[in-house]
Amino acid sequence: MHDDFWRSDAPALVQTTSWAGGEPHLVVLTDHGERLRAPIMNRRLAFRVQPDVRFCTGRFDAARPGAARHVPCDGRRTVTVGVQCEQCAQRDDSRFMHHVHRGGYVPESLTGYLARPHRLYIATFADGASKVGTASASRGRARLDEQGAVRATYIARAADGTAVRVHEDAVTAETGIPQTKHRSSKAGSLTKPLSYESLDVAHADAVEHARAFLQASGLELALDPWEPPAQHAGFFTGDSVFGTYPHPLSRGEHCLTPTAVVGGVALVTVNDDDAPLVVDLDALRGRRIAPADVRSPETMSQQSLF
Repeated sequence: MHDDFWRSDAPALVQTTSWAGGEPHLVVLTDHGERLRAPIMNRRLAFRVQPDVRFCTGRFDAARPGAARHVPCDGRRTVTVGVQCEQCAQRDDSRFMHHVHRGGYVPESLTGYLARPHRLYIATFADGASKVGTASASRGRARLDEQGAVRATYIARAADGTAVRVHEDAVTAETGIPQTKHRSSKAGSLTKPLSYESLDVAHADAVEHARAFLQASGLELALDPWEPPAQHAGFFTGDSVFGTYPHPLSRGEHCLTPTAVVGGVALVTVNDDDAPLVVDLDALRGRRIAPADVRSPETMSQQSLF
């Protein structure tokens, strides 16, 4: 993938926010079917969203290797709920992953992926809430980066993706640690993040609860800490409280410069203003954007200057 998207003027479909390779970027699909990496950290993201509809972002094919696992929507269909059309959702291999350990159907294409070693982790977010989750051993780092965790520890290893999900369910049932954290909650927590010290305490408590339960389960336990990316730092500068970018990314023109990124949430300056605001860049998933010499509408901090 290339990194010259912001210097072009060609529209593209935003598929997702990714941390593959250790740097946050948008993955965009051009009208010619080319998949591009559009870096966002400390880049001036000036773009226009057109039209005001959401398009299907495609599907996951477990039989394909690497980045090719993602298959674009062949009909470029629009969606009203979520980020997939009905046809792609029905053909998406990933929908079977979460039920395989309960005797659910497993397509042949998914068996190889699930046969690989997996890890169980505890992730803690900027408000101190934690969740338990799973990741394939080969993709653990990028998955936690993309989850928006600010603290995380791999607490156990499992031989395959089926076994690790059994243990994930058991941790939730016995400790009450959930398996999900809503996207809007992640973004909201970053407007007033807890201090490093408070996050350390909250995370250590969740890890200890999970590990205490797993001690007697026969699972291979481990304590492998995950190091937060350096790109998080701008959110944690003391007793920080940030406003929210007031303009929806579903339409219009925007000019944003991310100075910190956690998962898909960015701390940005707007136009030429220095006041930092929080914006959820994951809201661009399924939107067609085109780089352009444009500016965001005024924000409250800009209006106060006049």
